[in-house]
Amino acid sequence: MKVKTVGLDLAKDAFQVHGISENGHVMCNRAIKRAKLLRFFATHPKHATGEVLSSGGYLRGMVEKARAGDLHLERSFYGRLSGQAA
Repeated sequence: MKVKTVGLDLAKDAFQVHGISENGHVMCNRAIKRAKLLRFFATHPKHATGEVLSSGGYLRGMVEKARAGDLHLERSFYGRLSGQAA
């Protein structure tokens, strides 16, 4: 099941993230520090499906690929928007 709706409760230091499926089931409900919010949203789709076990390691790998010039985010971004896996 995929997360259909995301709710984000704002606060000074931490955010509360709520993910709801198409059927109305709670898929995730987490408190996340401000510094880790971007990492959460960048890696959550792959983490939720089990493709990635460590979001930090996945993000570190993306940064290394970007430095080497092998990271093609536009391909991944547009593939996700069109509903196709990139």
